[in-house]
Amino acid sequence: MTPPTAHVHAIPYDGRIITSRTVTIIMTITIYSKPACVQCNATYRALDNQGIDYTVVDLTQDADAMQRVQELGYRQVPVVVAGEDHWAGFRPDKISTLVA
Repeated sequence: MTPPTAHVHAIPYDGRIITSRTVTIIMTITIYSKPACVQCNATYRALDNQGIDYTVVDLTQDADAMQRVQELGYRQVPVVVAGEDHWAGFRPDKISTLVA
């Protein structure tokens, strides 16, 4: 997958563009999961099929991560955190926006 890009311009007060460059945006994706989770496995497959990298955190092994997920208001897995966005459950609609 090609990471998204943003065009950055430095414009002084007189309106001239003095710097123009393209910046690659890297989004970290974390999946909070538990063993034998069907929706978690479906989420992994969907991300793998899109070529999207992610990190898996097993909530049964990480009490701090469990607390973070609960503070976000979630009570089911998977919980996917993608940049500033987050959701629970297998959400192909949300996963597809990560590729756009």
